Amino acid sequence: MTANHEHSAEPTALQNLARWAQVFIASLLLIFSLGLLTGIITAIAEDAVVTAKDVGLVAGAVALIAGSMFWLWKLRPFTDNGEPISERTKRTRRYLALSMAIGVALGIGFSMSGMSEGDSSSVFSNSPLPTMPAIVLSVIYLLLVPIVGWLWHRSIDEHEAAANSVGALAGIYAYSMITPVWWVGERADLLPPQQPMVVFLIVMAVWGAVWAFKRT
Repeated sequence: MTANHEHSAEPTALQNLARWAQVFIASLLLIFSLGLLTGIITAIAEDAVVTAKDVGLVAGAVALIAGSMFWLWKLRPFTDNGEPISERTKRTRRYLALSMAIGVALGIGFSMSGMSEGDSSSVFSNSPLPTMPAIVLSVIYLLLVPIVGWLWHRSIDEHEAAANSVGALAGIYAYSMITPVWWVGERADLLPPQQPMVVFLIVMAVWGAVWAFKRT
């Protein structure tokens, strides 16, 4: 009976997929709320006047940050419910957490750059950005992401590598389907103008969802 109880307590592949989908959404919410708070503080600093509305906006942004962080903490994406894990697995998770931190930092950086140009949605828009921040952020992205990705690939086992390969293939298929159809639909006035960052996030979501499903 004990063995059956322990077996039934193990999450299914669908439950793991739903968990990682929540991790993805909570991470996006955290990036958005951090960018929102940065923009609000920047606007307040430029106006040099703090109003009751400003206080309310700051409080709301802080609440979003706290809520998304609590959500991520409850999901515990890098834990195994007290089960012992190898040093290799710990290293893999550190690299994965580092890549998420880089994504959050870059999201904040783009948000701050957009705020300086009066655009509150720069992370998802195609509006102009200041030249120097754009160059700096692009260089950071081009240097850090490949390095962290290479270190992560070196630390994963065969099962994780196979799951990642299937996820990457699914992401490529998603891109090859979405981009041409959206492009044709835009030219025929059937769809709104294509948003590169929206396509990027969809592809990453497909990649991550399939990877999380196959690794269970």
